[in-house]
Amino acid sequence: AGGWSRVGILDNGLQVDHPDLISLNFTGALTGGNFLADHAIDVSRKTNNSSDDDYNVDEMEPVFSPGSVCDLNGDGYIVPVDAGHGTHVHGLIAANHTNNDGVVGACKQCGMVSVKVLRDVCDINAAVVRHELNMFAVIEGMTILIDKGVQVINMSLGWKDSQTICTDSS
Repeated sequence: AGGWSRVGILDNGLQVDHPDLISLNFTGALTGGNFLADHAIDVSRKTNNSSDDDYNVDEMEPVFSPGSVCDLNGDGYIVPVDAGHGTHVHGLIAANHTNNDGVVGACKQCGMVSVKVLRDVCDINAAVVRHELNMFAVIEGMTILIDKGVQVINMSLGWKDSQTICTDSS
């Protein structure tokens, strides 16, 4: 697509330093990527009355969980098994078109505003960290994206089995 738009993405974050997504490299030079890092926010731990906002949407950052059943090697850190999904979605939408790696997103002029709405939880049955949908965060995320002036909101919030999607009891 040759047009321009600001696209909001509600997901589990993204690899914030991925070369096809970053707008600026470590020296501050433009790279051609479309991830708008200064507009990103993590509201995944949001509840009805909380203000648990964070500005780190890096899906590749390990979760700190000392003593957890999910921490198999005992170092206190676990990378969620679903890490990579958000990066893939961001890339489909607007991966960098200026480098020569063969990956091009559908909208090369679209800026991407990422809101993390899936919280990290330990699945004690499988001893891994998975993402869990937080409906309060989805509602908050949509409000944030609208306030930031996005024209399109992408939510690829699938579920792998027959578990209840909304686990918040309030």
